[in-house]
Amino acid sequence: MLSPAPDLSPLEKEILVHVVEGLPNRVIAKKVHRSQHTVKFHVGQMLDKVGVSNRTELARKATQEGWL
Repeated sequence: MLSPAPDLSPLEKEILVHVVEGLPNRVIAKKVHRSQHTVKFHVGQMLDKVGVSNRTELARKATQEGWL
């Protein structure tokens, strides 16, 4: 059974798409027109919301659960 998508902000959803693509924070930052620090902060927020410990687990869970 698929779990519901976490309550992510529009920016977090946009960043998550790029995390799933495997892009590093500096590239994501350019794509979303934010600083690397901001991207790192939002990735950390998503890790906490989803309950995973790293971005690989975050990407795997988002893909498996069909959040994108």
